[in-house]
Amino acid sequence: MNPYECPICHAEYEENPRVCPCGFEGIEYPFFWESKELNEEYEKKRLFKIYKFAKRVVTGELPYEPSPLTVYEYDDQIYVEESVDDRGLAYVDCKGDGKRKSFAAEGLVVFRSRTPALYLNTNEAHHNFLDESAVRMIFFGPDFERFENGYFRPYTLLRYLWVDAENRFLSAENNVLFNKDKTELISYASLRPETEYRVPASVKRLMPLCFYYPKHLKKLWLPRGIRTVGRAFFFSYGEEPEIIYY
Repeated sequence: MNPYECPICHAEYEENPRVCPCGFEGIEYPFFWESKELNEEYEKKRLFKIYKFAKRVVTGELPYEPSPLTVYEYDDQIYVEESVDDRGLAYVDCKGDGKRKSFAAEGLVVFRSRTPALYLNTNEAHHNFLDESAVRMIFFGPDFERFENGYFRPYTLLRYLWVDAENRFLSAENNVLFNKDKTELISYASLRPETEYRVPASVKRLMPLCFYYPKHLKKLWLPRGIRTVGRAFFFSYGEEPEIIYY
């Protein structure tokens, strides 16, 4: 077994190349047999480096071929059924044809255990489109508008949420997803490392499942009078954060 593997193209090396031909920089030796602490630190660094690489791709700094897609038409929509890509970044860019919108169906990247990053530029997405994938970061393109029924169920544990600056419908701030004018909080990245979070005063509604098993959250500040649309909070048993209204 070669000790070094690129997390994007999965090329293996006996010696560390530092920069892979695919463009990924910063390949490190994994500490799988060392200790839990080293493994956790390695995973944090790995995810951040993949995030930096993916951001360079989605902003046009690095060339990257879109992922092969299964596409079909139904009820005046263009459905993207599955990304069959096994690279570290699944690049799904299907913007419809101007008359019909594209829709990312449930299970878009299901069971792609080696795909931690996803660029999604369909017009809409099923609220459960990640299914049980290993995606840890999502980059929403400029044409993405909404989730089906207005909410997002991230079965996967997300670390990074990013929205293209030209997107007219969504926004993201420090890995928390909002609508464009920040009156609705759509999703809080469950692996966000901060232990406290203050929901902006502009937020009037917490959308369903927006706090979905946040791993590190210990204290949550909410504006007085904020409204929850359906069940907004899902916490692990015995790990509910302290909720303070301001």
